[in-house]
Parts: sequence; C-alpha cells; structure tokens
Amino acid sequence: MVYIDEQPGVQTSMHSLSRPVSSFHVIKATVIKDLINMKRYRANLIGQLISTLIFVVIFWFFSSAVEFYDLPNNDTKTIFIFYLTALALLMYDSVALWSPFQTVSNDLYNGTLEAVYSSPSSRYSYFVGSIIATAIINTIFFLPVYIALVFITGVGGQYILLTLLATLVTLIALMNLGIIIGLLAILWRQVGSIIGILGLLLQFMAGLLFPVASFPIGLRYFALLFPYTYGFDLLRYYFYQGEWTPLLPIYQEWIILSMMSVIMFFVSRYLLKRVEIHSKTKGLHLL
Repeated sequence: MVYIDEQPGVQTSMHSLSRPVSSFHVIKATVIKDLINMKRYRANLIGQLISTLIFVVIFWFFSSAVEFYDLPNNDTKTIFIFYLTALALLMYDSVALWSPFQTVSNDLYNGTLEAVYSSPSSRYSYFVGSIIATAIINTIFFLPVYIALVFITGVGGQYILLTLLATLVTLIALMNLGIIIGLLAILWRQVGSIIGILGLLLQFMAGLLFPVASFPIGLRYFALLFPYTYGFDLLRYYFYQGEWTPLLPIYQEWIILSMMSVIMFFVSRYLLKRVEIHSKTKGLHLL
C-alpha cells in the first residue's frame, strides 16, 4: 500500500506501508492456516484413515499369498514387514504430489496466488509452509504404522534412530520434489495427469509391491532415480536388522538420497525464479 503526502510548499513524497515478512513468519502462518483447514474439513482425515486401514488389510492378505526369494524368510510375518515399511513412507505421498498441486490450484481458483507473488514475502517459504503442514498431518497416520513395525520386528536402540533418520531424509527429498511440482503447476497449470503418472512410478517402481532386485536390469536402474527407492530400501534394511540385501551399499544409498534433496532444492529455487519472471511479465491470472 502506498500513500502520498501533499502539503503546500512541500515536495510530494510516497511511502510504502508494505514491510518485508520473514520466512519464519510466512511458514508459521501457512502451517497454522492449513492446520485450521484440516480441523474444519475432517472428512479428508477420515478418508485417509480408512484408506490406511484398507492398505493394511490388503497387505496382510498379500503377505499370506506371495513369496519373495529376496527376503530373509518367506513367512507371513516377514512379508508383512516388507509391505509395512513401504506403507509407512507412503503416508507422506501427498507431501510430494497432491498437496503442492492442490495448494496452487486452490490459489489460482480463488484468485489469491497473485497476492502471494506481489507481497513482500518469501514465495519459497509459502510453499514450504504448506508442505510442512501436510507432513505434520500425515505424521498422524505414519506413527501408528511405524509403531506397529517396531512392535512386530522387535527392533530397538540404533535401529529405531536410523529408521527415523531415513524417514526424515526421504521426507526432505519429497518436500523439495513437492515444491518443484507446485511450481510446475503454476507454469503449466494442467499437470494433474503428470502427477498421477509420477505417483505410480514413485510407488510401484520404487518397490512398493515387489523387491526392486527382482526387476529386469533396465527397470532396476530406472528405479534408482526415485527417492522412494532408497527410502524403502533403507527402512527394510534396518527393520530386518541387516538381513535385507540392499540395492547398493548402505552408505551409498544415504549419500544419493541426501544428494537428491540438495539437487531438488536448487532445481526448485531455479523454477521459483522462472515463475517470478513469468508473473511479472504475463501475470499469473493468464495461466
């Protein structure tokens, strides 16, 4: 907002009432907003709870119907652990996929996206806040699955710390991927089908239903492009207490997963600059 001082004999001046807002305050405000919306629209939480329970039941039936030669044992319990490790990380699926896209779509529909890009605040923090809120909400569903895994496998001590750390590093990679998808949704708008395809690749090619080691060699290398592949592999290695054969040496998987987070961070920053240039030259309402 700008106001003008007009006094006889005094040179006219303009003063801006806008003040830069810190990244922390942007993130905080966005997280609070999304958590309030979560409380207001409980149907989404109920639907996610039901879908989680359905997945658990389906995976239990799978565990008694299939055998994997890549597992330490082929009993129902061992195979069920294989599926639960993947399900635990899938609780954060929307962090990378649908949540950023829906945030942008809602802002485009409501006409509030241009306000975000014209205000003196961090646009990157705006996306981060939205994704952090989604991660907080999804942790509600992650914890029961994770606790069930700890109880079933009987792991403790360092394995609990390592599995939580692997989950956190995977989540950071997914958050950066989510920001990229959100920015692509601004540039291209119609990216729903792309997200659907990417979701299938993230889940199934990363080893949701079958061990990646059993894939043909070409698909096996392709699977190494996704953060979930390393997240699934690390969790299975630690929950099987070292009896799982990893795709790569464990230290290499940690390094690659961490590097993915860094690379996607810089890609998201680059895309943010592209979007800001686009908003200044064409306006977001023309997207």
